[in-house]
Amino acid sequence: MFTEEEFYLRFKSYEKAKLLEIISNRENFQENALKATLRLIKEKGLEEDLIELLNSIKEEESLVASEEFLNTQKNYEFYSKAVQFKKENNYIDIRTSEIINFEAALANKEIDYFSEDKNIDAFRALYPTHRYYFLSQDLESIDQILRDLEMTAPTSGYKPFFKFEIKTMVIVVLLLLVIVLIISLIA
Repeated sequence: MFTEEEFYLRFKSYEKAKLLEIISNRENFQENALKATLRLIKEKGLEEDLIELLNSIKEEESLVASEEFLNTQKNYEFYSKAVQFKKENNYIDIRTSEIINFEAALANKEIDYFSEDKNIDAFRALYPTHRYYFLSQDLESIDQILRDLEMTAPTSGYKPFFKFEIKTMVIVVLLLLVIVLIISLIA
């Protein structure tokens, strides 16, 4: 660890930009290095430049803090809305192919909602959907929108006939029957 004097001698030939860079990156320097830098800034008459740098750092930190506050506020609003809407447990799954028409109808009737993507399991991969949550006061309007748009929302119990797994099983069973018949004819 260098002493303040050793840093002073090392930094003495540094130009204004290099000295100010040390101050702006102060978290990366030892205390003795910072003391030597401040001493050199004072000797070279760079106090105004230092003040200007510190003010810009303060403004930048304030801007970052403001952005963090806004992000926190947006997250709070998002999760508050999610909790409020999910608490009522009024939801419907809408196929992604029908989302544009459905959301346009919701906007026309000024119905507020919370939506989340539900593309998770094999069923959802076959019929990708978004889940929409509503307040109880809007349920009649939602029913009317679904009737007007002639939409049928998928349910988790619905599986299309001859889905891939069923086709595979049927083929395997038929092959086994054919093999058994061939073996019985040969024997």
